[in-house]
Amino acid sequence: MRKVLCILTIAVLSFSAVKAQEGAMGAGLTLSYSSIAPQAGDNINNLAIGGRFQYNFLDQLRLNGGVTIGLKNSDDYSYWNFGADANYLFPVGSVTLYPLAGLWFSSVKWDGGAWGDWDESGVGLTIGGGIDFPLNDTFTLNGEIKYNTLGVSGCDGMFSIGVGLIYNL
Repeated sequence: MRKVLCILTIAVLSFSAVKAQEGAMGAGLTLSYSSIAPQAGDNINNLAIGGRFQYNFLDQLRLNGGVTIGLKNSDDYSYWNFGADANYLFPVGSVTLYPLAGLWFSSVKWDGGAWGDWDESGVGLTIGGGIDFPLNDTFTLNGEIKYNTLGVSGCDGMFSIGVGLIYNL
């Protein structure tokens, strides 16, 4: 029985690994909800939109590059960031799981009116994970959870959760 389970497991993993092929590319749009943790005060929550491009350097290694724009919230905070992260792909059945790590440039802005404006930028590290659900040969639904150190003084970091639709080129 162990031999049968072992053979089935190897067969499933071997079949699944074929899906993410070297040279595969995709481009798409993302929608996310972010929470920035300032060193003083309440968290700053924003809805964000973005775009991304991804390229598989190896069957199991993908590079994502993109930009995210945090829409101005009711407290007049907004942000944007761009950068890249690497994904190590783990195909599991019909989905692909991956951890991610990257480097991003971020800018956080507050329109304070009579209190004055605040605008700070910096480079930060990103860690997280995601999952890809292929809808068909053309489109993939994507979900990610990330933490970004931001590199912005006055902020401890940003947590975000998002979904994306990727067009497989």
